[in-house]
Amino acid sequence: MFDAALGSAGLVLAFVFGFAGTIISFYGAYRHNDRLMSGSRTLLLVGFCGTIIATIAMEQALVTHDFSLAYVVANNSKETPLLFSITGMWSALQGSLLLWAIVQGLYIALLTFAMRHEADRRTGSVALGILGVIFSYFSGALCFHSH
Repeated sequence: MFDAALGSAGLVLAFVFGFAGTIISFYGAYRHNDRLMSGSRTLLLVGFCGTIIATIAMEQALVTHDFSLAYVVANNSKETPLLFSITGMWSALQGSLLLWAIVQGLYIALLTFAMRHEADRRTGSVALGILGVIFSYFSGALCFHSH
């Protein structure tokens, strides 16, 4: 039961911080405000941490065969070998959406790292905003539509 609460909290964290970071990223670039652009990077990275938390919670539920989660019931069994339990996260819609959210979060982290010394942060902030839109879409789909 703790895994479900932790995973749900991670998804909500990802969506809320990802969406806020996206809006602030675009607004900071529009206003040429370095402080807002820097804050947006932090928010987006916190959102990425939310997807990491949700992924760890899901993987733990799959590996330990926690059948209190409908996803584990539908995509796992006691006889499933460990390798297939680990990779089973991506065998259905919710797991695939989580995979894409974590990939987008990784892109955000890499872009944030790559642009840390850039003189013109505006272009990077717009690029982060675009990645944030995609990240927010996947994390929002997981929070609101994928049951």
